[in-house]
Amino acid sequence: MDNPEVFFTYQWALAASRGFQQRMSPLLFLMHDSGQLAGVVALAIDPNAPRAAFFLTSSTADYCDIVSTPSNRKAVLLALLQEIKNLGLNDLVLANVPANSATLKELPSVAGSRHFHLTSRTAYNCGVIQLGGEEQRETLLRTLATRGREKRALKNYQPLGR
Repeated sequence: MDNPEVFFTYQWALAASRGFQQRMSPLLFLMHDSGQLAGVVALAIDPNAPRAAFFLTSSTADYCDIVSTPSNRKAVLLALLQEIKNLGLNDLVLANVPANSATLKELPSVAGSRHFHLTSRTAYNCGVIQLGGEEQRETLLRTLATRGREKRALKNYQPLGR
């Protein structure tokens, strides 16, 4: 993954599939290239709408994406859309894909080649904080702890100022 996240791990998909199994049917796609795993997509189908697939954890507002190297994303998307067609599904909803994902770069050309119509909209504007090394993390923790102590001290003095 270009930006590894806990939401793209096997453990997360397994926990989600177990948590949602009463409400949906999980679909796990494993794409291989020359005997090597090239991509993984964890989708689901709602029994009340059996002709549409969507990301397994899309209802949790977690990041969702196709797991592959960015250079393999186009091939993985092509294989996924072909399998979606082979299963007789009409819709594929890929919600909560990070804005910097290779999926969003490749999807427009791939969708058209497989006769899927693409619509897109921004769902959230989320800031991402990337922490540096251990020293930067410790500095941030000390700063937050100091601010917390200062806030509590000011709260204690507030009654005296009245």
